[in-house]
Amino acid sequence: SNTHGLAGAISKRLRDSGSVQMVGLGPASVNQAVKALAVSRSFLRHDGLELYATPEFIHIPGSDVDQPQRSALRFNVLSGSLCDDSSAELTPEETSQIRVASNSKPSLAAGAIAKRAREGKHCLVVAMGPNSVNQAIKSIAIARTYLEDDMLEVRFRPRFIHVDLGSQEVESSTEVKLLDPSQPPGTALADGVSEGKSALEMLISIAAL
Repeated sequence: SNTHGLAGAISKRLRDSGSVQMVGLGPASVNQAVKALAVSRSFLRHDGLELYATPEFIHIPGSDVDQPQRSALRFNVLSGSLCDDSSAELTPEETSQIRVASNSKPSLAAGAIAKRAREGKHCLVVAMGPNSVNQAIKSIAIARTYLEDDMLEVRFRPRFIHVDLGSQEVESSTEVKLLDPSQPPGTALADGVSEGKSALEMLISIAAL
């Protein structure tokens, strides 16, 4: 899919109805969906709107008899009012970092995300490339199931940033940041992210169910 074209369609649907669903099948599709959501946020900002996405696993029909069902990720996206308060910056003391690689086990990253959510701590999850982004989204989806008994929900908002790896600047990176404002869905949150460098980042917020 064309990223900007998909972002435009997402923005239109959110302006019209306040919600939209997308399905990603495989790392490339999931990565494209996350990038489109990041672009859509910039479109919606002009209308004073923000978006929030929650991922979940679904099963879709397979292509042959040997594979009757395939696992996919569905993004449930809602829009809310934009809170224009991005001045707060998180210090290293306020954050902990989780690195998600292409070979990371999503269940382990999900456990770490859920632990931070229960503690009300900020969390920065870093992933680079489509496969890592796919694993990171899976981790968020699994973390949501871990937090059901705690009556907590996590949702994310992606955006592009820059990431520096030593002396090499990487343009295709993805960061996922966990923020802890306990606000209901539809309430916009301060970004709380320092500007600089360029990649893709997902801000994860926690809310009581």
